[in-house]
Amino acid sequence: MAEKVEFLVDTNIWLERLLNQERSLEVKEFLDNSPSELIIISDFSLHSIGVIMSNLKKFEQYSIFIDDLFNHGNVTQLALDAKETKEVMNYIEKSNLDFDDSYQFCLSEKYSLEIVSFDQDFIKNDIQVYSPKNMECPICKTGTTKEGLVTFTLERDNVIIVFKNVPAMVCENCGDFYLTTETTNMLLEKASKTLEKGVEFEIINLKSAA
Repeated sequence: MAEKVEFLVDTNIWLERLLNQERSLEVKEFLDNSPSELIIISDFSLHSIGVIMSNLKKFEQYSIFIDDLFNHGNVTQLALDAKETKEVMNYIEKSNLDFDDSYQFCLSEKYSLEIVSFDQDFIKNDIQVYSPKNMECPICKTGTTKEGLVTFTLERDNVIIVFKNVPAMVCENCGDFYLTTETTNMLLEKASKTLEKGVEFEIINLKSAA
């Protein structure tokens, strides 16, 4: 069964890579192996990083960062509205999190996102987070997900279409997987062409089609 799981990448993860800190390569591997369509950045992170990079006089590097996220990649920026931001303050009073962490948590709750962070304060407040090095499966919570190929069956208007060798992020433990938005749209496009043929069943091997 395909699951769409999106990851809210915390401010400290982006800065680790941008400032070439100790775990920079760990972050690079995570970003390289994760479809950008499934990566989310909060407006708070984007602006906070901008403040830090401008203070460090790294203007060009920040500009490149923006291009990598939104022009060369398909990262999504999400935000809380004014009313929801008030809830951030309420959550701070109930927890030991600072404003940054509380904002990320409230945003993840609103959009059902999984948080990727190095911040141990989330764990202290019993909030599930993932580290770039150990991306646990959001379904079984024990396996790790890696790029792989799967068989995906789609049924539309009483027509059954079996797609083979579909690129997906697959859990090594439970075998569950999720597809990127790009892959999903590609499958739907191929399914529409199958429906036009008037057949009841078709097998499409993406490896052969490529």
